[in-house]
Amino acid sequence: MKNTLYLGTSVENVDCDDNLIHLPVVKLCPKSPSNAYIKKALEQLSSFSYYIFTSKNAVRIFFRLCETQKVDAKKALEGKSLSIGPFTSKSLRNEGVEPIWEAGSYTQEGMSVFFSANKPASVRILYPRSSRARPYLATFLRDRGFICTALDLYDTKPLIYTNPPSLTQISTVIFTSPSTVEGFFSNYKEFPSEITPVFQGPITESFFRKKHKFAVD
Repeated sequence: MKNTLYLGTSVENVDCDDNLIHLPVVKLCPKSPSNAYIKKALEQLSSFSYYIFTSKNAVRIFFRLCETQKVDAKKALEGKSLSIGPFTSKSLRNEGVEPIWEAGSYTQEGMSVFFSANKPASVRILYPRSSRARPYLATFLRDRGFICTALDLYDTKPLIYTNPPSLTQISTVIFTSPSTVEGFFSNYKEFPSEITPVFQGPITESFFRKKHKFAVD
């Protein structure tokens, strides 16, 4: 049987026929509920016109922060939530919120399509995200005149193992984000040519190609 190495934080939504080996190479470090920016955003939660979610981790951490602050996130987000893709949509549904729109392309660029035809007047957007998220979407919205609050919910750090699994019996490696690419190369010096890399999204693939070239060089 083939072995697939999965690098994401959770195997909850993984559909794989191979023997799956889970090696989370990214540690999520949520911000403190006492963070001034988070407290302010949650106090004003019901005042936003739309809520943008670009990862299942952002959904999970956001709802846990709301619970800590006793904020009814479900009530505020219902009928106003946008999702980057099926995994994120599933996470929203698990919290009791049905997304009103899901991006056709699972990227920040894909998310921007929803707002391309919308008029920015009085539209306030809350965008919970990783502190390492690309700036594209927030910049796009602000340049178009939308009031966008990009709320950094958590930091990501590589998880480094003393003895990570040997790659000799691995046929496929699944990368779920640019952070997992960094995490992989923090644990392994190179990516063997006989292994097939699989990517969730073109941004992750592009980041891998650059990082892999650097590692090889």
